[in-house]
Amino acid sequence: MPAPITADVVNAFLQPALEVIRKCVQGETTIERVELTADLPPPPIITVTIQISGQLEGKVHWIFEQPVALKVASSMLGSREAPDLTSPECADAIAELANIVAGNATGALLEAGYAVEVSLPRAQVSLSPTHLREKLPNLVLSTPLGRVRIILGLRFT
Repeated sequence: MPAPITADVVNAFLQPALEVIRKCVQGETTIERVELTADLPPPPIITVTIQISGQLEGKVHWIFEQPVALKVASSMLGSREAPDLTSPECADAIAELANIVAGNATGALLEAGYAVEVSLPRAQVSLSPTHLREKLPNLVLSTPLGRVRIILGLRFT
């Protein structure tokens, strides 16, 4: 059985996520809880998945409740109007946020002694999300608009 991930791995993703999401939603973003769960928010949700390889392997998923996703997308696009949740522009903007967080996390992971490579993010809108039903560590972030989950499906190699 693989060893559980450590606090330095969690913090590598947590710190940049808090900073970037806080800027996008223009409001306080805090850690609501850390839990081991397979429960997901009600649909529709937008998910972004990034594959990690190297000394850590697996996937990191970001799950955005709809109001947060729309605000993040409009902020990333530099627009006052939120794009349609199902539009390619919305998916691309949310994926770029995850890409920024993952890019910042790789530096923190390297400092902690874990050399990793990160794939390009893949975003999708889910009306019945079933692809994340495995119990994994969830970092639940709270914003004024709703929640963002970071699901760490990682293991040491």
